[in-house]
Amino acid sequence: NRDVVKDLQKLRDRFVETLPMDDTVEHAVKLVKLSYKNKWTKRYDQFQKITNGILP
Repeated sequence: NRDVVKDLQKLRDRFVETLPMDDTVEHAVKLVKLSYKNKWTKRYDQFQKITNGILP
């Protein structure tokens, strides 16, 4: 059983919605850079390609 409220709070915390726009953009770029070469990101992309035909 998922705790939707807790999950939403985790997303809000991750995307720091309270920051000014410039800082939010900077934070988002940082998240993208961290995930770009992450092996788990690549594996998820492979999974999406195999199961859904979705290419990164």
